[in-house]
Order: sequence, then structure tokens, then C-alpha cells
Amino acid sequence: MQRYSAACDEVFVAIGKGKAAKNDGDVGLSSDYFTHSSNDLAIHISLLFTTLLVHGTSPNNLVTSTVIPIPKGKGLNPTDSVIATETLR
Repeated sequence: MQRYSAACDEVFVAIGKGKAAKNDGDVGLSSDYFTHSSNDLAIHISLLFTTLLVHGTSPNNLVTSTVIPIPKGKGLNPTDSVIATETLR
């Protein structure tokens, strides 16, 4: 049987690599909450991810993602782009 785990130090490093002032677009979480949190949060996130990996399932509110296309190049108007929300099931 293979063991899955998300190590606390890996979660802590990932939190440190996050960009400031980024929002999830749905629930209202900001990356600032994670970067300014205590080290205890990395422990709890590690336990959560390990539990999700071991049991192979996750709650519906954790499987939603937001996709916002950003036009690149000259002559493109950002207001013409469509903000798409994709729910992964």
C-alpha cells in the first residue's frame, strides 16, 4: 500500500511562494491570509491535504475553480474578455 502525505515544510514553502493580494474569486479568500498566518496554519493545511489524498475525495466547496482569461498582445481590450467560472466535478 502506498502512503500519501503533504509534508508541513512543503506546505510552508508553498505558502511563502504565493503572490500577495491574490483572491480566489468566489469565497473571498486572499493569499494575504496565508502569507501573514502563523506556522500552525501550514500544519492544519498539511493534515487536510493528507486526509484528502488518503481518502481520495474532497468536499464540493473545494473542487471549484475560477478561470479568468487575460488577453496578451497589442490592440486587445481587456474589457472584451469574458470571465469564465468553471466548476470541476
